[in-house]
Amino acid sequence: DMELLSLPPSSDPRIEDVGSFMEQLEEVASNRRNHNNLLEVALLRKVELTIHERFTMTPSCLVSWGVFHARNGRFDEAHRFGKLGVQLANEGGGGYHDARAILMYHMYIFHWRTPYHD
Repeated sequence: DMELLSLPPSSDPRIEDVGSFMEQLEEVASNRRNHNNLLEVALLRKVELTIHERFTMTPSCLVSWGVFHARNGRFDEAHRFGKLGVQLANEGGGGYHDARAILMYHMYIFHWRTPYHD
């Protein structure tokens, strides 16, 4: 986890374009019931983009990966990646992808491990 939190910034400007395309693909696949393979490909590609370098979508990439785990009943993994994404979002500049990561975490992951009264 510390390795993901200490990723160096990306030096390749194309990574943002690829990440943006994968995010759109993820949204299309998420809204269609029979496109789980497409969703997996988009999510894996986004995670692959962020394993070595940090870019603006890194927080939402990690939270999206957590959401995928939550949808498949792996709530410990979901919470782990969701918290990492939120931590990176809190350290970010407060842009769209930071806000998206925080919102997705609280909508799809947070409630699986935190009691309602908290």
